[in-house]
Amino acid sequence: MISTRDEMLLYEKCRKFLQTVHTKEIKEHHSKLEDFKQWCQTQEEIPPTITVQQLVEFLNAVDYNLEKAQELILAHYRLKMQIADILFNQRDPFHSDVQNVWTVIKLATLPKLTQQGFRIVFTGLANTNPKRFNFFATFRLFTMAMEASMMVEGLFPGYAVIGDASGLTFHHIPFSSFGTVKKILQYVQYGLPISVKAIHVLNLSKIGERLYSLIRPLLNHELVEMIYIHKGMTLDSLYQQIPKELLPSELGGSLGPFGPFQSNLKRKVEFLKDWYKIEINQRQKLSSKERRRSSKH
Repeated sequence: MISTRDEMLLYEKCRKFLQTVHTKEIKEHHSKLEDFKQWCQTQEEIPPTITVQQLVEFLNAVDYNLEKAQELILAHYRLKMQIADILFNQRDPFHSDVQNVWTVIKLATLPKLTQQGFRIVFTGLANTNPKRFNFFATFRLFTMAMEASMMVEGLFPGYAVIGDASGLTFHHIPFSSFGTVKKILQYVQYGLPISVKAIHVLNLSKIGERLYSLIRPLLNHELVEMIYIHKGMTLDSLYQQIPKELLPSELGGSLGPFGPFQSNLKRKVEFLKDWYKIEINQRQKLSSKERRRSSKH
């Protein structure tokens, strides 16, 4: 845990930036935010220094339904505590593990929104060698990237995820730590403060289909219903839902090459290096008693 003085210095460095984050939503939903904030202050599992910018992200993820936001934020911190040492206590965007992930995977938010106003996320393997792939560091980066998307790009009514499964094998999944994999999937489904509206899977091989059949029982019905597996030699079925003008050239789209979009997201993640330290310190201020209680859920 960082000292109080260092924490104050970090907040001061981030203060001007935080003042620009989610200003429209904070103003529009001021009354509901106040109710949410007051309720959070009564909950021992929620960091007392949580910011109004974070609170509005939870509300936005559930279409500003206060009861659902309360359920989401409790699940968020309870599940986060269970996998904190693996995913959330090392969030340095310049750490070698995180930097290596950028060379192994494709990950970017695309600049144009869908007709419904959803932000599109594209991901896949840039290097298919499983020895280069760090499953846990990849998910760590994914959570940091989604945080960067919300804080820097703004809030959206939802996300549409496109996943290119080319090159995916059984060796990419750490089955020896499958209990931890289950907890990560629980966090993604029940604790992540974003609203995923659709998941489009491309180039799923026979091996990929077998992997999906193993993981599918761990997914809730709502998530399974939004997964679209696009088969065949063309991407016509994808274009019916996401037009070509919203996609990079690697997917037959007209946005141009994918590389600059990934570089742009990487810069946003690295820009938030001080914010990630603050977020870690928020959680570490929870009492050791509460951390032990949360880890048992």
